[in-house]
Amino acid sequence: MSKQDMLRDAVNAKTTPVFMSSKADVIDYYRDTYKGQRTDKKGNVTYEWKTKLVNDLIGVAKNKKGEDLSRANISRRFQAGRESTNATAKGKGEYETIGKKLPPTGRTLKGDEITINIRGTQTDKRQHTRPRDISITLSGNAAKAFVMNPTFDALWDAFGVDLEDITSDGYEFVISSVS
Repeated sequence: MSKQDMLRDAVNAKTTPVFMSSKADVIDYYRDTYKGQRTDKKGNVTYEWKTKLVNDLIGVAKNKKGEDLSRANISRRFQAGRESTNATAKGKGEYETIGKKLPPTGRTLKGDEITINIRGTQTDKRQHTRPRDISITLSGNAAKAFVMNPTFDALWDAFGVDLEDITSDGYEFVISSVS
């Protein structure tokens, strides 16, 4: 596992994912992700995003009796003229369920700050090594921006050094904790 992956996993373990929950957001995701279309012999166009979304709603979408809706009934939601981005109260839960199966749109902090502790060794020109412990705390908007895209460049910028300087100076480091 790369150091970048270790950083991302450590930050993800200490933050909460944010998922799409509105019908409009879910539909936009499917439109952007599944762009293909098919035309049958009669000239009717079927959009790939609609087919994929209908398939994913099977087993999630229920009628008033609590029974699963059929593929045909779910498909009617997306017919021309009926396609609204507003969901009914019952439908909101369905789109929240689908949204949790999709990639998160971001991450939120459990509080207003995040602290990353880094443990490593520094090797000098004579090949002598010494232990190093670095603690970097980000708060407010800087912390929120960092958890959305945790990179070592952003981390070292917050610490006030350039990543190239750290790596060229003989540092070997690992993330020891995130809190």
